[in-house]
Amino acid sequence: MPFTFGRPQVSMILEIILLTIAIYAILRFLRSTRGGGVLRGMFSFGIFIAILISLLARWPGVPVLADILSKVTPYLVILVAILFQPELRQGVSRFGRGSGFRLFRSRQRVSGEALGPVVAAAKRMSKTRTGAIITFERRDSLAGLCQGAVSIEAPVSAILLESIFFPSAPLHDGAVVIRSQNIVAASVLLPLSNNPDIQRSLGTRHRAAIGVTEESDAVTLVVSEETGEISLTANGEIQKGIPLDQLEAALYSALNTEPPKQEEEEDNAALQPYFPDRPVPLTEVLSTVNQHTSFLDEFQHWQQRYTKNSATNKALYAGIIGKGCAIGTPKIARISSQISENNLSHVINWYFSLDNIQAANDRIIKLLNSMELPNIYRRAQDK
Repeated sequence: MPFTFGRPQVSMILEIILLTIAIYAILRFLRSTRGGGVLRGMFSFGIFIAILISLLARWPGVPVLADILSKVTPYLVILVAILFQPELRQGVSRFGRGSGFRLFRSRQRVSGEALGPVVAAAKRMSKTRTGAIITFERRDSLAGLCQGAVSIEAPVSAILLESIFFPSAPLHDGAVVIRSQNIVAASVLLPLSNNPDIQRSLGTRHRAAIGVTEESDAVTLVVSEETGEISLTANGEIQKGIPLDQLEAALYSALNTEPPKQEEEEDNAALQPYFPDRPVPLTEVLSTVNQHTSFLDEFQHWQQRYTKNSATNKALYAGIIGKGCAIGTPKIARISSQISENNLSHVINWYFSLDNIQAANDRIIKLLNSMELPNIYRRAQDK
């Protein structure tokens, strides 16, 4: 009798193909998670139960045990769902991020204009070994993680990022979340990765960077406070040791974002002499302001008749920075050259009276009021 290739045979072939694809996809997914060992144990246990039920079905002397096993076996599905809960959640999340669902989701949220300040801040924090973790929100919303964090809602700037991650700043613990061109929140607690294949040398900051990319399509930049090394995480994987000269290209590639237009780059080049791409020391800023206002003249000893020598400008600058930035007298004295802690404490105690500070502030405000640019801004605000 000749073989006929009918509808039942086609259904059987399609069933075999679909089952093969499904099993392969599950095994490939579980191979990179902690569910691989559990899967092997469950597979061995399932084979044992199947053999046991088949033997008991042939042995009529134990109907009660066979009946118990036949009723308990269906509940193994619930057991599998409980054991594989993290893996199932990641699987559903990755399935939802597939190309077939892009029509039902918002477009990519990261703006290319925001990456320039991030790269500049990351390079400087890498050189000073300032720990940082910056997460870029893309199609998957991170609003749930930001609910218990500190809301910022400010445009991305290198100075703001460095201020947030300054070691003694109150927001330096946790991550910063960037959406489009804005810093949405700071001090964000990210979920830690439970992947057993992660290097043990990686700390909490790197595990959090990997963890958030396992549960979303976010991209995270990490600066190590121990080594200054910069890393990028995406799709649950980490790329370590990115050279500073390749960081911008690597970030654009990871985010699949286009660089700013050529016109904007030309405008930035025209403004470069006025806004140098380098850290401007606070002492230089204070010195420039003092040249135009002489506000340091207001810092006089509150008992002038008992002192012979006035405070030096360097000591006054150190006192302003130490008190204004909440660095503290001992630390600012250690990082300042030719200024002892005793000398700095003397200057702060005898020259930084409330009246002196108010008078110096009045001189600076007077200069601002005489400038045209602030007045233009004020007039625009009044309209």
